[in-house]
Amino acid sequence: MGSSMDFLNWLDPDMSIKIFMCLDDPADLVRVSSVSRSWRRFVIVNGLCKQLCLRMFPQLSRVASLLNCTSTKQRNLWKLDLAT
Repeated sequence: MGSSMDFLNWLDPDMSIKIFMCLDDPADLVRVSSVSRSWRRFVIVNGLCKQLCLRMFPQLSRVASLLNCTSTKQRNLWKLDLAT
């Protein structure tokens, strides 16, 4: 394969989020996060899964604890997961 360029390194994070949020199928977001570690990290850190869920199911916005990591143990597990 020829050389490739990761647009996440070249675009402003807000523009990258706008591009990813054009996806309307959760399976596409899963595929995006499997492209590379940096893309996976970007999807997780920016909460794109949560944003997509809220866009698809607006009634979930009423749930106060939706996808929030509240305990220190959970946060540490996320940090370990992102480091790999």
